[in-house]
Amino acid sequence: METTTAVSIPRRVTTCGPFSSVSSISSLKRAFASCNCHLVINHSWNAIVWLVRWLVKFRDGEQFKNSGTSIYQSGYPFTVFTGASFAGGGDYNADGDNYDFPNVSSYHQATSRSAYVTGIFTAGQFTAPTPGTNGNEKSNQFRNAPFVQSNVTLYKDTRLTERLNLQFRFEFYNLFNHPNFQNIQGDLSAGNFGVATAETLPRFWQIGAKITF
Repeated sequence: METTTAVSIPRRVTTCGPFSSVSSISSLKRAFASCNCHLVINHSWNAIVWLVRWLVKFRDGEQFKNSGTSIYQSGYPFTVFTGASFAGGGDYNADGDNYDFPNVSSYHQATSRSAYVTGIFTAGQFTAPTPGTNGNEKSNQFRNAPFVQSNVTLYKDTRLTERLNLQFRFEFYNLFNHPNFQNIQGDLSAGNFGVATAETLPRFWQIGAKITF
C-alpha cells in the first residue's frame, strides 16, 4: 500500500480587492491569509491487492486483481465579499471597485451536506461597515466543501496464446457515491449566497478490454 500526503502551501499577502494596495500595518495583517490554492489536508491512499482466492477462483494466473485510490482533500479557501454597486448597497468605501469586504461577527460556517445546499452562513453574520470604509473581514477564512472520492478497478488477465493476452476491466469511479460540492457563492449580493453552485460527477462505471501481444 502506498500513502501520500501533500505539504500545505504557505500563506501570502492578498493582492486583490480591498487589499490591492496595502497602506497600513492593520490592513497588511488582514491581507495576510491563506493562498487561494491552500489545502489543509490533501491525502490519498493507493493499494494493489489480490482478491481473496476463495471469492473468485480461476486457473493460476487468471484471477481478478484489484487496484484502487481513495482521496481526501480539504476545501479551498474563499472570501465573502459584495459585488454590488454603491447605489445597490455595496462598494462600501465608494472607490468604484465593487469588490468590498463586509464586517463579520464570526468565521463559523456549517459543513453538513444540507448546509451546502441551503446555505452555510447564519443570518446577521455579515453586516455593512461604516460608509467610506471596508469591513473587518480577513481574506480566505472560509472553506469550500472537501473532496472525498474512492475509485476501484477490477481487472483480469487471460492468456489466449503464448504471445496473446486479453485484459478485461471493470472501473468504478466515486464508488461510494459521495456528493462533492464545489464553488460556494461568496458574493453577498447574489441570490444564492452561501450555497454551493456546482457538484462533481456522481458514481459511474465503465467496462473495458484490451489485447496485448
